Amino acid sequence: MSKFEGFRSRAELEKFTAIPNQFFDDVMKKLNGNEMKILLTIFRKTYGWVKGSDMNGNPVYKIEDDISLSQFKKFTGIGSINTIKKHLKNLIKKGYIIKTKDYNKRKNKSASYAIRTKSMTPVSKIDRGGVSNSDRGPVSKIDSTKESNIKKKTEEEENQNFPQQNKESIPDNVNLKFKQVFNRKLSPEFYEKLTKKYSDPKIIMKALEVAEANADKPSYLLKILSDWQNNGLTSISSINTYLEERKAKNQANKAKKETSATASDSNDNEPRSMEELYQEGYRW
Repeated sequence: MSKFEGFRSRAELEKFTAIPNQFFDDVMKKLNGNEMKILLTIFRKTYGWVKGSDMNGNPVYKIEDDISLSQFKKFTGIGSINTIKKHLKNLIKKGYIIKTKDYNKRKNKSASYAIRTKSMTPVSKIDRGGVSNSDRGPVSKIDSTKESNIKKKTEEEENQNFPQQNKESIPDNVNLKFKQVFNRKLSPEFYEKLTKKYSDPKIIMKALEVAEANADKPSYLLKILSDWQNNGLTSISSINTYLEERKAKNQANKAKKETSATASDSNDNEPRSMEELYQEGYRW
C-alpha cells in the first residue's frame, strides 16, 4: 500500500464536509472505532451534500439520505454487515443518529438515516423523526443594515424573475428554455426532480445552457445538476469557474491525444455517450 500523500491545506479546500466541533470535543471520545466510522459516513452523506442555495445565496444542505448496508461497508471498510447493523443500533440508542425510514424489502429501498440535532421534533410527534429533507446553511455574515455596501434586489424583483417554486408553478423562463432545448414541455413532475437537486431556478437555467450544446434527452440535465451537487457548487460564479476549469482540462487532454495519430483516429470514429460528452466537457 502506497503512503498517503497528505491532505490539502485549509486555504486550498474546495470540497469539505462541515462537522460541528462538538463531535471532536465531546462525542469522539465516547465512540469506538466502528461507531465513529459509521457516524462520519452519515455526516458525509448528509452534511456533506449541498442541494442548492436559498434566495439569499446561503447553501441548503441535505438532512437525511438513503444509505444501504453495502454503502456503509464500502465507506467504512467494516467487513461484516451484522457489525454495521449492531453499531447503527448503538448510535441510534445513544442519540447520535435517527433512522428516518426503514428498509423497504418490496421496493428494495434502503433505510434512511440522519444526524440527530437539538432542533428536531421528538420522534413521537412525527413519523420521520422530525427531519426535513433539507437544511439551510449558516446565515450570511453581511450586515443587512449596511445595504449601501451591497446591491440587493427587492423581494418584488426576485419574485418577478423567479416565482415561488412549487409543483404547479414553473418559472416562465425555465419553461421556455426547456422547450427550446428538448422540444417538449417541462412537466411539473420533472421540474420537481430538478428542484430536488437545486432549488435556485438560476442554476437550473445555467444547466439548461450547458445541456443545449450536447443534450438530446432531459435525463442529461439531471446528470449535470448531480455533478454540480456532488462537487459542492452552490452559486453561478462557482459553477462558471468549474466549467472553465473543465474546458481547459479537456482542451489539454485533446491536445495530448492529437499527438498520437492512432488514438486520434479511433476516437474520431467512435460515437460518444451523453455521459462521456459531459465528463469530457464537450463543446463547453
